[in-house]
Amino acid sequence: MYNNIIGNKYEQVKDLDIKEIAKLVRKDLKQFKDCKLNVSISRYANGQSLWVKLKKCDDSNKIMKENDYISICPNFYKQIEDVINQYNFDKSHLPSDYYHVNFSSHITCDL
Repeated sequence: MYNNIIGNKYEQVKDLDIKEIAKLVRKDLKQFKDCKLNVSISRYANGQSLWVKLKKCDDSNKIMKENDYISICPNFYKQIEDVINQYNFDKSHLPSDYYHVNFSSHITCDL
């Protein structure tokens, strides 16, 4: 079973460099006015990644605190992921270890 996911903005950005895609993602993430989200990229052999880090959040409904550990609430995580995935595609086939995406994405909490 192959994934066949194509983001609704992928066709507009398929020829852009990851740096340009990061600028668009950064712009879209500004909708979360109560949070500071950092967007960065990394390049490596045969691939590239887009990283989103939550640096500050004034909305307690978007973060979870357990003991000394702070993480992103699942609903907010999904909202961030949805913004990123608009610019990506995924035609991977994980059972056969075939991985084919425009870029890898990572969302982390750095509070």
